Amino acid sequence: IRMVEVEKAEVRRQMTLELSDAYQSLRQASLAVKSLNDRLLPAAQTTLDETQTGYQRGQFSLQAVLGSREALFEIRQQQFDAISQYLKAKTQIENLTQSVSL
Repeated sequence: IRMVEVEKAEVRRQMTLELSDAYQSLRQASLAVKSLNDRLLPAAQTTLDETQTGYQRGQFSLQAVLGSREALFEIRQQQFDAISQYLKAKTQIENLTQSVSL
């Protein structure tokens, strides 16, 4: 019986560590998504809009427009990655908290 209690305690400890790690991942991903949505994406979109307008007026080159589009695409990719990380951490937390009660 003592061995079973020791094993249960070890499983609890391991699950607690995994839950803590998953929570930290969730928190970091959440902050990244917020930063991307609140600041970086709007700034990149504004830059692209302004660059396209400037290109139409002859103020910017096509390379500048393409560079702005590439920057926006990269930020959208970062957003996708951050959302994916968030959902992965959320699922891990749900799985850990729905595990059999020890």
